[in-house]
Amino acid sequence: MIKNLLSKEFINACIDYKYLLDRGYYWESALNFVVSRYRLSREQRSIMLRTIFSEREIESRLNKKIEPEDLKEVRLAIDGFNVLATISTALLNLPLFLSLDGFIRDVTSLFKRIVKDHTIYTALYILILYLSRIEMKNEVIFLYDAQVSGSGNIALYTRILMKKFDIKGRAHVVKRADKTSMLFRGYVVVSSDSVIIKLSERVVDLASLIINDLLAPVEVFDMKDIILGQDTIK
Repeated sequence: MIKNLLSKEFINACIDYKYLLDRGYYWESALNFVVSRYRLSREQRSIMLRTIFSEREIESRLNKKIEPEDLKEVRLAIDGFNVLATISTALLNLPLFLSLDGFIRDVTSLFKRIVKDHTIYTALYILILYLSRIEMKNEVIFLYDAQVSGSGNIALYTRILMKKFDIKGRAHVVKRADKTSMLFRGYVVVSSDSVIIKLSERVVDLASLIINDLLAPVEVFDMKDIILGQDTIK
């Protein structure tokens, strides 16, 4: 599957898309143009949308990221399903991409599927375990989207695990986890959602830290190597 997605046409499209973004073209118009020109699939379009950004946007996002060593000193507002979907993708050995902005992202819609699968609970256990190992000193808030079936159960399990591992904080089911996470002023937002990152003051890619520290070796396709080095999957 990946061999077909990361074709020479796809790489050329990524280079063109990046070029247009860097020159101020609106992302949707630029993306639609290159997708049409190179006749790309819906999956390839999704990869480009989630992994390629202008240099200005990349710099802005990198400036918002906190260092891993500072993680235990801050308060976290976690976009629950966003983070768990990425960790679950790693557990399921599905494609993960290191985006140009330094965030690891999945490119499949896992929300509904993983909530009905044991994988999301494994991912949550690993997440809580990671927080306990770095000895979080401050409050951690988990936010889950109410429209996702099973969100109440995952929030309940989150509270149980937080108590078990002595993590201070709460777990809530909310109408929109992405928008709600940004209401916690003074908190570092945990998400790889581009809109959340853009509107937040400080962010951290917690899923990336967990994947690198606890789940390695996991294959992650680095978009910088792919489009700048023009490497295809052999």
